Amino acid sequence: MISLCIQYPSKGGGRFDFEYYLSVHLPMAERLLSEYGFRDSSVYRCTGTLGGETPEFLCITILEFESLDGLREGMRNHGAELSADFSQYTDITPVATVTELAE
Repeated sequence: MISLCIQYPSKGGGRFDFEYYLSVHLPMAERLLSEYGFRDSSVYRCTGTLGGETPEFLCITILEFESLDGLREGMRNHGAELSADFSQYTDITPVATVTELAE
């Protein structure tokens, strides 16, 4: 199992529309990527730190895939379409990292 971890950094004045992200963008991503081994997603709204400071990120999303090849193929075929939708919910450039469970 491979995951794509997408992190949206906090920055002064950055805009992030959780309602649009959860109701439109994420379902679109799941639909477009399902044939490429997409399995599940988790979205985390970052609300603070243990010390009470502003968190480093506004949102962290984990998309799980069967394989790295499937993830890469899905993004080759639909990455531009997904990226074009970013402006509908944010003006923040995300940081994307491929991860796997450490065992």
